[in-house]
Amino acid sequence: MLDILLENSTTLLIFLATILLVWYVITLPSMRNMPPGPFPLPVLGNFLMLRMPGANFVDVLGSLKKKYGKIFTFKIGSKPLIYINDLKLLQEAFVKRGDVMSSRPRNFHILSKIEEKAGVGVSLSNGLPWKELRRVSLTAMRDFGVGKKSLEEKVLEEVNAVLDIIGQQDGQPVVMKPWLMKATSNVISSVMFGSRFDFDDPKFNLLLQRINEATKVNFLFLPANFFPLVRYFSKSDSEIIRTLEITSAYIKELVADHHDTFDPDNIRDFVDLVLKMRNTPTGRNFNGEEIHASKFFLPCLFFSTSSLLLLVIPAFGSHSEVDLPPLSKS
Repeated sequence: MLDILLENSTTLLIFLATILLVWYVITLPSMRNMPPGPFPLPVLGNFLMLRMPGANFVDVLGSLKKKYGKIFTFKIGSKPLIYINDLKLLQEAFVKRGDVMSSRPRNFHILSKIEEKAGVGVSLSNGLPWKELRRVSLTAMRDFGVGKKSLEEKVLEEVNAVLDIIGQQDGQPVVMKPWLMKATSNVISSVMFGSRFDFDDPKFNLLLQRINEATKVNFLFLPANFFPLVRYFSKSDSEIIRTLEITSAYIKELVADHHDTFDPDNIRDFVDLVLKMRNTPTGRNFNGEEIHASKFFLPCLFFSTSSLLLLVIPAFGSHSEVDLPPLSKS
């Protein structure tokens, strides 16, 4: 019995060694053309480096930069990821050579799911459609208040709403995150849809709750993006998709109302601008998905803006001795 087990174990080891050798021979030529980096394991790549006890993603990348330089390869599963850790190199890659380097990835599982549910929009599109949609987005931001007093008034309205909430607490500590998220969401919504939402609106609160839960996950580094088998067991991507579905229903109501009340001579917000662009020669790349793609774009924008404020406010509060220059009234 023992002889049989030893013989089978030897056979298994030989088989695994052969698989490793074949894998190494197949992947070696492609790795020769890549920047240096840690040697990847079969199937896993360098994924285990992120799962070591006490491992921090930023610290791992920092140590790799010290060892391999400003550009290195880090492989997760079978996907090689190239990291650029230098401002000048980033500028050269994505500004000077942006036509070659700045395309969005199409081989991430979760991004494919997002595109399927939400369309591409400015966040995920490439090439000419991206340029035209970006141009329209920048035009919309200028036309609807960015850098103007009209937007300042919208911001002040939300600031006063948050201050009212704080004043109702009678000096007790306040968790600022939900209120900042509501305030920033309303400013963005006023540009996108021409309206704000009441802080007590149940649909609005459900949407923000789902966004908060979904954005706890770094969706680009979900294991499902790199290991196909994990996709059948992962719950993280389903959280993101569910958030998109809730956002979609909310946005469809707003867009339907814009369709019913659209006046090409009275452009009220970003949605109206896209509707108008669809009827012009320069709007040939606008098919309506751009509006609905905001169901992906908006959660990211809501979360990132409020998160920035959560960092800025404590910093200002901790350095109250610093005198800021007065704001210009012009």
